[in-house]
Amino acid sequence: MEYKYIANCSFGQDSIASVLTALKYQEPLDGVLYCEVMFDEDVSGEVPEHRDFIYGKAIPWLESRGIPVFVVRSSRTYLDVFYQVIKNSGKPLLNGKYTGFPLCGRCHIQSRCKGRTLNAYVRENFSSDTVQYIGILADEPYRQRRLESSPGKISLLCKHGIGRNDAEKMVKAAGLYSPVYEFSKRTGCWFCPNASKRELLHLKQHHSELWDRLLKLGEEDTASKRFDRYYTISQLNEYLEEWQWY
Repeated sequence: MEYKYIANCSFGQDSIASVLTALKYQEPLDGVLYCEVMFDEDVSGEVPEHRDFIYGKAIPWLESRGIPVFVVRSSRTYLDVFYQVIKNSGKPLLNGKYTGFPLCGRCHIQSRCKGRTLNAYVRENFSSDTVQYIGILADEPYRQRRLESSPGKISLLCKHGIGRNDAEKMVKAAGLYSPVYEFSKRTGCWFCPNASKRELLHLKQHHSELWDRLLKLGEEDTASKRFDRYYTISQLNEYLEEWQWY
């Protein structure tokens, strides 16, 4: 089978709404493409509740309706990137150190473990004129403008005038609203430097084994010392001991 129309899907609200829009308006849809970023070879980068939702509910829902789901993973994991040794930095003191935690706003995990993997998979498995559906909302003008410079990628949500509120209603009605939204406004890796304090507190309280791995990484000799824009992971750990979510 030749795959001409593929929906890129993180299984967050917007990308699922894009798939549902294709079904509702009978837009052509040949499959769904999902890239799972891995922490290491065995541990997913998805927040555990979201990963359970993806594999336990969302993918079976799509496949039961005849929509194939292509799951891809990069050969490089978060730890591979974290432990990459810097060799030719313009700042000599950084040479020989591990790359360390990704930087806010310039997350190299996104590009090295996801973006390149998706682009390579599309290039190797689909035709050059394959159209990719991207989950950008009708009320996101900035992201729409960026999409205009990406040939072969379109937003069905923009095409059909679906904004954030409508997308949420659509996804909830289908029973495909990820449990991650109970403690987060977005989907993202559990080690993301853009994670909110509420997300990090959830990780610390409910998935302490993952939080402990971040604390261990914070002990390494790395180029980037901070976990997010302001704090090291040990500082965040102390902060979250006192912080309460109401």
